[in-house]
Amino acid sequence: MCEKDRSYSYTKIPPNKYRKKEVPLKLSEVSIRNPIFAWMMMAAIILLGSIGFSRMGLSQMPDVDFPIVNVTLNLTGANAQVMETDVVDPIEEVLMTVQGVVEVRSVSTDGSATITVELELKRDVDVAVQEIQTNIAQVSNKLPDNLDPAIIMKSNPDDQPIIWITLTATNRSEQEKMVFVKTRLKDKFQEIPGVGEIILGGYVDRTINVFLDPIRLYRAELTVTDIINTLTEQNIEVPSGRVQNKISEVSLRAVGDVPTVEQFSNIYINSRSGAAMFRPIRLREVAKVEDGLDEIRRISRFNGVSSVGLGIKKVKGANAVEVGDLVKAKLEELKPTLPSGFELNISNDNTTFIRDSVHELIFTLILSSLLTGIVCRLFLGNWSSTWNVLLAIPTSVMGTFLILYFAGFTLNTFTLLGLSLATGIVVDDAIMVLENISRHRESGKTWFQAALDGASEIRFAALAATLAIIAIFLPVAFMSGIIGRYFLEFGVTVSVAVALSLFEALSFTPMRASRYRESKEAQKKQRSKSPFTLPADTLFSKLKNIADRFSFFKRMDPVIENFLQFSERVYGRVLEFVIRKPGTVIVSSILFFALSLVFLFLLKKEFIPPQDMGRFIVRAKMPIGSSIIRTDEAMKKVENYLSSRPIVEKYMSNVGGMGGTESNTGMFFVTMKEMGKRPKSKKTGREITQSEVLSEFRKDLKELVPEAKFSVQDLSQRGFSAGRGYPVELVLTGPDWATLAKLSDSIREKLDSSKIILDIDTDYVSGQPK
Repeated sequence: MCEKDRSYSYTKIPPNKYRKKEVPLKLSEVSIRNPIFAWMMMAAIILLGSIGFSRMGLSQMPDVDFPIVNVTLNLTGANAQVMETDVVDPIEEVLMTVQGVVEVRSVSTDGSATITVELELKRDVDVAVQEIQTNIAQVSNKLPDNLDPAIIMKSNPDDQPIIWITLTATNRSEQEKMVFVKTRLKDKFQEIPGVGEIILGGYVDRTINVFLDPIRLYRAELTVTDIINTLTEQNIEVPSGRVQNKISEVSLRAVGDVPTVEQFSNIYINSRSGAAMFRPIRLREVAKVEDGLDEIRRISRFNGVSSVGLGIKKVKGANAVEVGDLVKAKLEELKPTLPSGFELNISNDNTTFIRDSVHELIFTLILSSLLTGIVCRLFLGNWSSTWNVLLAIPTSVMGTFLILYFAGFTLNTFTLLGLSLATGIVVDDAIMVLENISRHRESGKTWFQAALDGASEIRFAALAATLAIIAIFLPVAFMSGIIGRYFLEFGVTVSVAVALSLFEALSFTPMRASRYRESKEAQKKQRSKSPFTLPADTLFSKLKNIADRFSFFKRMDPVIENFLQFSERVYGRVLEFVIRKPGTVIVSSILFFALSLVFLFLLKKEFIPPQDMGRFIVRAKMPIGSSIIRTDEAMKKVENYLSSRPIVEKYMSNVGGMGGTESNTGMFFVTMKEMGKRPKSKKTGREITQSEVLSEFRKDLKELVPEAKFSVQDLSQRGFSAGRGYPVELVLTGPDWATLAKLSDSIREKLDSSKIILDIDTDYVSGQPK
């Protein structure tokens, strides 16, 4: 048989004329066709998110800089009127010229004044601080010579001390205690990473005191001014230059500092009223010189024992709990090395509440994930789909931690609340995509093809659902005012978590679904084994089959199936009614919405509800003009009362204010016993709560010291005000002090009579003896 020759003819097709255009790969297709790449990307997101989570700062509230700058001024010996006219007025004039200033307020007291500059929200506070420093320097020549340098600080609620440490001393002098705190103890805590400023409560500087004898001064025909001029001239070091020749040079020092009591006593008084004295007189001949302490204007005690407090602040963005742990570790390290008689204690620790609050939110986050998994398993009916959906949670949450870390956010109440809320939302897209893939699978396609078609088909619906959720939460981040600064992190957290859940649902969820094991018949036709698919005869599969026999979910599957069928029938009837009577449904909806608005006005409103922190502050104010001795005696009665209360674990008292300029004030940091260790209330039979304790303290302290006015401050409500830390603060302004005083008294009396407002106080006082 001969094979015939065959000839073929070809028609050349013009390029790109009939050729099918290449369709760009979709996100889901890239992941499905490259499972190793997708798994590695998913693992990288979770790993990097874990690293970001471990490095994020931990705090109770977001780190918000209020658009407010505080300027503190100190002038020893000046009364409030002098501070107002000679110090505050010139500075206020130049501060009004700072760009973006909304308001300037000031409070003047004896020896000190505080000027508060409120700026526009859009103003950069750091730049404004530099401008304020420059403007104050311009009027320095108009200010008193002995005015201390101005202290300029931004207002940030997170700048409060996170922990207070007290040093008590037994069989030691007050001077030894002060010197030890200043020269040794403070430096030890200052070197801890994350520690910022350290406030010293009850501290008095070491000084050399000169007690003049008026009789001897009279005999020597000397005045106090002569002594002051002599000490000023002979107790000062001035630059002395240097001496040099062709070969070498020597630096000169004129020793003028007098460091010891003996050297002070031997100083010669060589002038009288500016004229030279022919017979010089030593200082010890007319005065007694002692090595002691400065005038005591502030007193601190811990549980009734004289002490010095160290209020430790953290630097901005630092982990408050981590810094607190380092401080406690340093405290335990220093205890064995303390000289005999000294003892260190923690008088107030705010990090414990921050730790408990954050841990509670993390527990809620984990619990919500577990409950989401249980619900998904009950309604999806198998573990493969459940695990596929649940893997969206760590991917979205850890990815969110990574974004928050680079955004400079901290782990606080608002970010963790946003993540807890988003936990149930991030699985929605995954469930939507997986259900559509399952629908294609039921039509006879393989899991691989069903994942390709199902994910591609549903991507726009998933995108629309995600954008709808983001449209609800993202505008929260653009709220104006101080409240908007707090909710910024909440809105960003939820929006980022939901956006990442969309990315996860369109990439990793289809990839995992495409790796599902095919049936035995499909496996015979297609033996493309995946590294993520386990054979049916493995030990894992056998254990899974045994566990399924005793599984709670296997028993609940028929119940859930019957419930779903019943729900489907009910939904069909409701849907039929809605379609047949649309007018009735619309009118009913409008009426229901209108009725809900009525309840909106009846609801009580507040930013954050009070919390039982187990810590609060008691402030006391004696009558104006009370001496530090009288105030101290009255505050000792309060300390005895605190010591007698079983609910109180410890307390720290400060008399005279932190700066020692308010001799008629006292303040107590009170720490209650932990929940579970508190005594029970006689009325309720339950453990006493903080709100009950505050009510009892207001009543008992008023009867204990009738001449004093007490206010109890709930620390859970502090931090949302740039003023004195109270939830509601009213500022009165006007040109006349007398009118302001009358209005202040009138408003306070009306608020007192309302019986709905507690702890009413004013920072304006009149009647100061002069």
